[in-house]
Amino acid sequence: MRINVVFVLLVLFAVVVPARAQTVSLITFGPGEETFEKFGHTALRLRDDKAGYDVIYNWGLFEAEGPVDLLTRFIQGRLQYSMGGYDGPLTLEGYAGAGRSIWEQELNLTPGQAIDLLRFVAWNERPANRYYNYDYYQDNCTTRVRDAIDKSVGGAIGRATKGVKTGTTYRDHTRRTLASVIPLYTALQTVLGPRVDHKLDQWDESFLPFQLQRHVRSVTVFDAAGNAVPLVKSEVELTSGKFAMPATKVPLYWPFYAIAGVTIGALLIGAARWAKRAKVGRLAMFALVVGWSLLAGIGGAIMLFGWVATDHVAAYRNENLLQTNPLLLLVPLLTFMGLVGTKWARRAAAKVAVVIAALSVVGLMLKVLPLFRQVNGDIIALALPINVGLAWALRHFAIRRSETGDDNHDVSPNASSANVL
Repeated sequence: MRINVVFVLLVLFAVVVPARAQTVSLITFGPGEETFEKFGHTALRLRDDKAGYDVIYNWGLFEAEGPVDLLTRFIQGRLQYSMGGYDGPLTLEGYAGAGRSIWEQELNLTPGQAIDLLRFVAWNERPANRYYNYDYYQDNCTTRVRDAIDKSVGGAIGRATKGVKTGTTYRDHTRRTLASVIPLYTALQTVLGPRVDHKLDQWDESFLPFQLQRHVRSVTVFDAAGNAVPLVKSEVELTSGKFAMPATKVPLYWPFYAIAGVTIGALLIGAARWAKRAKVGRLAMFALVVGWSLLAGIGGAIMLFGWVATDHVAAYRNENLLQTNPLLLLVPLLTFMGLVGTKWARRAAAKVAVVIAALSVVGLMLKVLPLFRQVNGDIIALALPINVGLAWALRHFAIRRSETGDDNHDVSPNASSANVL
C-alpha cells in the first residue's frame, strides 16, 4: 500500500519529538523469478514502534504511458525512475510471498541522523523531487539508498569504500549474475562497450544490492557519545527465498562460444559444398546465411544506433561492431538474388562476406593494442569463425556456380525462382 501525503505529514510531525526512538534499516531483497529480478533489490526501512509507523522507501519505481512510451525511453537511454514510501509489513509480505529472500541490517544511527534521513526521504518523495534519470550502473535503486544513508552519516560509507579496489568490473558482475540466462548473457556481452570494463572500488561496486549489503558491514560511524561503532548494528535474514543466488565467479564461457562458432562456420561451408549438387543444399545454405546475417546484422545496427543516437554510454565505442557488423544485413538479400539467378549478386555477396570476415580478424588483432581493452572474448570466439565460414561459403558458391556453367540457367526466360533454387 502506497503511503499517502497525510501519512508522511504525520511522520514528519512525529520525528520532531526528541523522545522518539527511530529504527533505520537497510533492506536487501534476493533474486526473483523474472530476469530483471536476478540482481536483487534494495530499499530503506524507517520504523518507529511508539509512533506506530513502519515505512519502506523504494527507489525502483517506474511509470510509463503505455508500452510505446516504455520502449521509446528504453531505446533512448532516458528511463525515468522514481521513489516512494510503502507500508513496511505489507511490502515485506509481498516479497516473501513471491519467494524472495529478505535481509534486514539495522543501522547504528544517532537520533539526529535518523531524523535527518527521514526528512530527506520525505523531501525526496515530493512530486518535484521523486524522479531521476535511471542509469543501471551509476544511478539506480541501490545507489540512491547508499547515497541517502551516506549523507546521513556524514560520508562515512564513502570514506570507507572509495579507493578500495575490488578487482572487479561492471561487466564482471553482469556476467556472473546472468550466467544462467544464456540468451540475455550473450546479448548484453554483445551490446556493452568498454566503459563497463574499468576496475571498480567498493563504492562503485555498491551499485549491486548484495555488494552494498556486504560493504556496509565494514563501515564505522560515531554514536551520540562520540564512540566508534559499526554502522551495522544487527543483521537478520527475515525470509529465505526459493531462487538461487547469483554465481560468485565470472563464468568461463568462451570455449563453448568457440565450439558453437566453429560448428556454425563448418555448417556454412558444408552447406555451400552441398549446394552445388542439390536444391536442398542451396536451401540449407540460404537458411544458415539468413539466420546468422539477420541476427548479427540487427545486433550490429542496434549497437551502432546505441553509440551515435542514444544516451546509453555503456554502449559507446563498442568493438563488437567488428564482429557483428551491420554490413551483414546486405548478405541475405544479395544471397537470395544470387540463388534465383543474378550473377553479380553472388559475387557481391561473396565480397561483402569477405570484408566482414576481414573486419572480424582485425577486431581480434587489435586486442594487442592498449586502446582496445574491451572484454569481448566470448563474442569474438563465437562470431569470428562464423564470419570466416560465411565468407568461404559464399565465395565458394559464387565460384562453383560460374565454373559449372549454372549461369546459363540464370538467364533462361522460362526458369522460375523455385527451379533455380
